[in-house]
Amino acid sequence: MMAGEVVKIILKSDAVFTGKLIYVDVLAGKNTRLAYHENPASRAISFNRFRKTEAPVAIAPANFQQQFQHKTFKLIDVRSDDDHEAFNIGGINIPLSKIPRFNSDAFSTDENLVFYCQQGLRSHQAAGFFRKAGFPNSFSLQGGLSAYKNHFWLFGQNFPKN
Repeated sequence: MMAGEVVKIILKSDAVFTGKLIYVDVLAGKNTRLAYHENPASRAISFNRFRKTEAPVAIAPANFQQQFQHKTFKLIDVRSDDDHEAFNIGGINIPLSKIPRFNSDAFSTDENLVFYCQQGLRSHQAAGFFRKAGFPNSFSLQGGLSAYKNHFWLFGQNFPKN
């Protein structure tokens, strides 16, 4: 059916299904045609949604110290309690599974929150969740503790803790 529509468009036929949706129920052997009309307001909303750019959420380990050198920030480890106890760079531990149920009143919306995990994936989710919840200064440590350790190991520095 789609190939047939392409042929009709190439041949400039008037029978093209523009503004119609064809629903095919293969099991029942039925076709249903639905007409729809463009809603300019919906088109504008969709267009703006895809044009919108989010502020960067990730902070590279190399920029971490200089970006927060003169600012206060809270470190939040989103790994498990056991992983946090085995090694951490400071801050509090809120496992990612508990983030949606965490009482965010413990933080101020103008605080700098830096989330971290082992590889940076869970912390990126946590930072995104907090940004959507009204905490615009939520960041993820890019590459997580793995990248953080490698950066400081390469430059022969000690691991800074908050």
